[in-house]
Amino acid sequence: MLLGTANWGRAQSTVSGPESAGSAVETQLPGPSTRALKDAVELHFDGDCLTPAGVVRAVARNWTASDRVDRRVSVFIAGEQHPKLWVRYSVQVEGDPDWTSDNAREFTGVDDCARLEEILGLSLAMVIERVPPPAAEPKPKPRPAPARPKRAAPIPLPRGMLGAQAIGAVGVFPTGAVGLGLRGEHSIDQFAARLGAGYLVEGSELSSEGFGAPGMLTGLLGACYGSLGRDAIGKMCLDAWFGMLLPDADSQTEGMWFALAPGADVGIRVSRSLAVRVGTQLSFNLVRVRSESGFDSEGLLSDRSGASLLGWILTLGLDWQVL
Repeated sequence: MLLGTANWGRAQSTVSGPESAGSAVETQLPGPSTRALKDAVELHFDGDCLTPAGVVRAVARNWTASDRVDRRVSVFIAGEQHPKLWVRYSVQVEGDPDWTSDNAREFTGVDDCARLEEILGLSLAMVIERVPPPAAEPKPKPRPAPARPKRAAPIPLPRGMLGAQAIGAVGVFPTGAVGLGLRGEHSIDQFAARLGAGYLVEGSELSSEGFGAPGMLTGLLGACYGSLGRDAIGKMCLDAWFGMLLPDADSQTEGMWFALAPGADVGIRVSRSLAVRVGTQLSFNLVRVRSESGFDSEGLLSDRSGASLLGWILTLGLDWQVL
């Protein structure tokens, strides 16, 4: 088998070689990853028994019809002809030192140069055939997703607050109502429970009799979720309001009041322990007061309707932090 001619115009080269006894396989190697077989052999031999061209032909006869090998392969041959004929070689593979260290051979006791060349070529062909393929390029690791900035934990609410408040309401009485009250809160982290009491006067009665007019005693029980900021306190709350009209012989309004009122409170801190608070709530009046029928100034029968199903409550207060 003779050394083939290089085809420099092709993008790929074909390397063929025996797998076992005379059978051949074909491996496609890209051009840039191969080089000429003669360029892979480095011979240092004292004498004319072995020549670089003769060694290359011997390898080609036993292994390949191509003149190209993997560019990582390097063959180093040394020896001398006199006084005793001997030769030693090693095959190195760039980037694979463990494989290289196991592929060195030495031949002695052969007196015929042609026979030594043939043995050397066959041995080299078998070693080159076992060169492992290039390791696959490691896939680049995907970049980790940028870490999202962690939100700062909400600041717990003050543990204890006590406050006074002014109350304005629409829908509690057949007309609007105003009043005053007290309220206390106790908090654990962002959750708060609150309890309050107050006094409401119907707007029409207040205009005629002042704050001495009979009205309604009120109470509230509620729960909130909120957070304390640097200069403000914000809360979302659900309150249960209830009220009882004080007895008054001249009043045509009677009954009790019960309502569920979701809403929000915002407090502005004016000092470390003092805050001005504004709250607004939508009132669902489940139990409502009612008005009795009577006669108007012209002697005609009139019937004032009771409180509405839907109302609105506004509070303005001053709170002290006591815990």
